[in-house]
Amino acid sequence: MHIVHVTRIVWEHGTHGGMEAHSRSVVAGLRARGHRVTTITTACPACDSDGETLYLPGTRPGRYSSAWWRESVRALEALHARQPVDAILSQSVAARGYALARKGRPGRLPVVVVLHGTHAGELRTRWRNARSPKGVALLAKALLGAGPDRWRWRRAIPEIDRFVAVSEQVADDARRALGIPPARLDVVVSGVDTDLWKPDATQRRWLRQKLGLQPETRGVAEDTPILVAAGRVERGKGFHLAIDSLAALREFEPAPHLVICGAGSAVGWLRERAAAAGVSHRVHFAGFVEPPLLARTFQGADALLMPSMAHEALPLTLLQALATGLPAIASDVGGIPTAVQHGENGLLLPLGDVEALASAVRALLADPERRQQMSAVARQRAVARFSLERMVGEIETVLRRAVAERQP
Repeated sequence: MHIVHVTRIVWEHGTHGGMEAHSRSVVAGLRARGHRVTTITTACPACDSDGETLYLPGTRPGRYSSAWWRESVRALEALHARQPVDAILSQSVAARGYALARKGRPGRLPVVVVLHGTHAGELRTRWRNARSPKGVALLAKALLGAGPDRWRWRRAIPEIDRFVAVSEQVADDARRALGIPPARLDVVVSGVDTDLWKPDATQRRWLRQKLGLQPETRGVAEDTPILVAAGRVERGKGFHLAIDSLAALREFEPAPHLVICGAGSAVGWLRERAAAAGVSHRVHFAGFVEPPLLARTFQGADALLMPSMAHEALPLTLLQALATGLPAIASDVGGIPTAVQHGENGLLLPLGDVEALASAVRALLADPERRQQMSAVARQRAVARFSLERMVGEIETVLRRAVAERQP
């Protein structure tokens, strides 16, 4: 098939969130299966066109705009005229302009939309994080946009052939909040490359050497517990709770360290919080880390902390960590319980509870045998349920079904 992948943002724009990583993996996977995939996305002045990605001039990089809705339709129709297209794969609402522009017209191409969340989930996130003037402003903006967003979705839903939700939680939200018919909604749980994200015990020493940890009086550097948190460094991700938990673990020996992998607007605020808590020397800000190096970091750590305050869909960093055999200590929110089974491959915590987070870390670090058991289960289930090959295969099936349902 010739598949056109439509998205407002790609990895090359420089933003490396879950949707961008998902897009990158799906496109590569479909191409590996013999399909031709052309991506249409927004302008990217620093990007080189490779003939497989069309960056639309005059559009705002990484953003939806009136120019995007207009130019994306033009680009798609021009491409179809030159090189016939079989199906459109849209990340979120990126292809909504095409669906509405071609409403009721003969020859409209089948459209499959991948849902990474809903406005209802975004409102929950904004509500939980309205603890500052900026947080209140973001909540107000989300509330003002909720009505128009719902109205636009209602117009577009009849023109979209099939929807793919990345988790059961997203599917439930989509059915309730958007009214998407269950018959046109498939759940394709996100997947990761389990050949890249796999256990490797040799990285334990490497990670501690990288952090500059030296042998201590009560043990050697290899004994120092390392906790890792990864993702966009924004307030809603709960990294501040991970820092606070270190302060609550002062009595633990050897004292655990925390590595925060990611970039975002909250880095300065987190540095100040670590200093105020007296744990700056045990919090390491790694910045954005490319996947191969992040895999090594996960492999060398003892546990993943994900005390998110956001209404998560299904974080890819969580699946990546579990695939490396890293037990997760995470908030019981959104789609996280899709991947974390409490007491089996990790621990689930009440939202925003620092004391519970510290207690969970303490219990897991103090019981190496339990940690090893969780590690084995995490890897086993990741391979069985969250492989990239399985995800790409299921998306391919949905695309073929959408094409077949359009044929007379």
